[in-house]
Amino acid sequence: MALINDYLYVLDPHYQVVGLLSNQLENACPYYDDEHVEKLKHGFLTLEFTVPAKHIKSILLQENGFILYPNLDWKMELFQIKEMIDTSKGDLYCFCENAAVPDLLSNIVRPVSLPSQTLEQAMNYILQGTGWELGTVEYVGVQDFVFKDYPTSLAALHKIMDQYEAEVEFRADFQGLRLKRKYVNVYRKRGQVTGKIFSYGRDLVEVKRTRDTKDLVTALIGIGKDEGDGSILTFQDYTPPDNFKYEKNEDWVGSIESLQRWRRNGKHIFGVYKDESATNPAELYQNTVKELDKRSRPKVTYQMSVLLLERLIGQQCRLGDEIIVKDHSFTPELAIRGRVTEKKSSKTSVDPQQNQVILGGV
Repeated sequence: MALINDYLYVLDPHYQVVGLLSNQLENACPYYDDEHVEKLKHGFLTLEFTVPAKHIKSILLQENGFILYPNLDWKMELFQIKEMIDTSKGDLYCFCENAAVPDLLSNIVRPVSLPSQTLEQAMNYILQGTGWELGTVEYVGVQDFVFKDYPTSLAALHKIMDQYEAEVEFRADFQGLRLKRKYVNVYRKRGQVTGKIFSYGRDLVEVKRTRDTKDLVTALIGIGKDEGDGSILTFQDYTPPDNFKYEKNEDWVGSIESLQRWRRNGKHIFGVYKDESATNPAELYQNTVKELDKRSRPKVTYQMSVLLLERLIGQQCRLGDEIIVKDHSFTPELAIRGRVTEKKSSKTSVDPQQNQVILGGV
């Protein structure tokens, strides 16, 4: 049976460990109704839990204090307590966000132009003054960056992740009872191709399929960066190679197949794609086509209630993993491969509704 660390370490607002929450230790303050949420997009993290308000050690939980959360790989995630609610039932509810969020929100990146930056160079620049440092970083080429309008370090990080199409995670290291460092790991792609199969009737309890067309377009106008003379880079005068899948007209490109299926009043559904990384019309056109491929079909996601068998037989399921889902209750039978883009889990509950994964495209 795989070991599950149910400890939640309690820190004061100065990062000093002052106690812990646990349902395994006799004298520790217990907790329940916990939910840990992680999303692949921008490394989103939240944590919420409830403790008995009258427990003598519940007083260790403070506004703007911290929770050190050991994940299933025994890596530490740092959360800051942002909301505390006392109830008439004697419960104390705590909502926590990724501790990097307030740190990065309170730091401003001055307007700057950064040509030919590696991911490592760009990240080191925007993390200055935040208290967070760069850990593992994978090479994904070079990009030009222009920061305007005094963005926060958090907004700048999101821009970097989007432009490089990279994925981020936040971690913390402690030595004894004191914080050693807070750091950010950046990968080309998180997770692994595990081939793990979730099957209905075994570890798959329920599947909900969502098909979303709210942001669907069949054509995109491509807009690049300011050329410096008051004009904006476009591909209006660019002639792409012949391709039966797309039609190009002036400053836009459309999907012929999507037009036939999704056209509105016989016309394209237009959107605008802004690309500040492209340096010439050909590159802008190629990037716009790539974006069109994503946005010219419905966004399909699968929300699954699962039994996390890692607790029983050590089978792992991590954010970013590529997995397989089989459900014979669908007609026709559902058999899909996708990535875990969101995961909800609980250290204290075995209720499948508290252990869910959201499956997106590969």
